[in-house]
Amino acid sequence: MAADSPRGARARLALVGALFFLSGAAGLVDQVVWLRYLGLVFGNTTFATATLLAVFLGGLGAGAALFGRVAARLARPLVAYGLLELGVALWALASPALFAGIDQAYVALYRAFGAAPSLFGAGRALLALLALGPPTLLMGGSLPLLLADVERSAAPAGPAGRRGERAVAWLYALNTLGALAGVAFAGFFAIRVIGLRATLLAASTAQALVALVAVLAARRRATPA
Repeated sequence: MAADSPRGARARLALVGALFFLSGAAGLVDQVVWLRYLGLVFGNTTFATATLLAVFLGGLGAGAALFGRVAARLARPLVAYGLLELGVALWALASPALFAGIDQAYVALYRAFGAAPSLFGAGRALLALLALGPPTLLMGGSLPLLLADVERSAAPAGPAGRRGERAVAWLYALNTLGALAGVAFAGFFAIRVIGLRATLLAASTAQALVALVAVLAARRRATPA
């Protein structure tokens, strides 16, 4: 696939950055709500919170490693990114029912292993992994796929290494700002005003919109002028 013109490459990077900002915001909204749900199940102890954060960050890292290995070989990485976002949106919509099941499993786990702290802690980590592992794995794959798309559209002029460095910095900065916006929205407004389920619905809607725009943008670029 031919590279875009310099102007087209900049427009492509701007679009991808906007998508990554919105997905970062929605992803952190999900995280705040999920941690609130699982805090109700596991309690708000330091150990429980550390377990949840470790699973969340581990899922992001594993997703980045996994999709980083295949991103460059995909014909349309932006479509793959859209599918990941759609997967996270669907998981978020289904998560309240999942957490209800985890609550029941946690009660059974406590009855079976409450007197054995090591087994109980391992079981709690496994439940957290079941709840947060799949969506965070998908979230972690976002950056490698977006970078693969940006590199695919970059014009041949100029040092490729510098273009890649600038793209990484730009996308990471926008994603971090989106995460900040998502935490503020969920923590200071949405959960308090509209509740956990409605907050998840808002995040899922944003992720579905990101998925739609990503797929349409990929199809438009693949269509000959």
